[in-house]
Amino acid sequence: MCSQKKQTRLKPNLIILILFFVGSSTTMFGQDLEFFRNLRPQETPKEAEKPKEVEFKESGYCIESQLNTYLDSVAEKNRKATLIRGFRILLYSGNVRDEATQAKALVYRSLPRADVYTSYQSPTFKVKLGDFYQRMDAYLTLKKIESTFPNAVIMEEVVNLKP
Repeated sequence: MCSQKKQTRLKPNLIILILFFVGSSTTMFGQDLEFFRNLRPQETPKEAEKPKEVEFKESGYCIESQLNTYLDSVAEKNRKATLIRGFRILLYSGNVRDEATQAKALVYRSLPRADVYTSYQSPTFKVKLGDFYQRMDAYLTLKKIESTFPNAVIMEEVVNLKP
C-alpha cells in the first residue's frame, strides 16, 4: 500500500513540474523573440531614402606614412628571398652512381632546359628535377616523363626562387 500512495503523490507533483517547465519555456521564447525584434530599430520610409552622410575628421596622427614604411621593408625582404617551399620530381634514388648519371642524361635528352639536381647522402644518390612552385606544374611535367621514369614521384621541398 505504501507504494500506491507514493505513486499517487508523484503524479500531481510530476504534472506540476511539467506545467512549470512548459510555462517558463514559452515565456523565455517569447522574451527571446522580443529581444531579437528590438535589435534592429524600425526606420521610417523617409529615413531609409536619405543617404547617410559620413564625416571625416582630420587627426594630427598620420598612419599612412608608417604603413608605407612597413610595406617597403616587407617588399625589400621579399626581393632578397632566394628560396621558397615548392615541389621537385624525384627521378632516381639508389646506391649506384652510374645509374644516377644515366638518369640525369635521360632527363636532359627529353627536357634540355630542365633544372636537374643530383645529391649524395651516404649511401644514396638522388636525382631530382625542377623548381616547381605549384604541385600541378610538377604533375604536368611528371606526365611528360613518366614513360622514361615510371617510378618518379613528386616531393615537397625547398626550391630556388627564379627572378
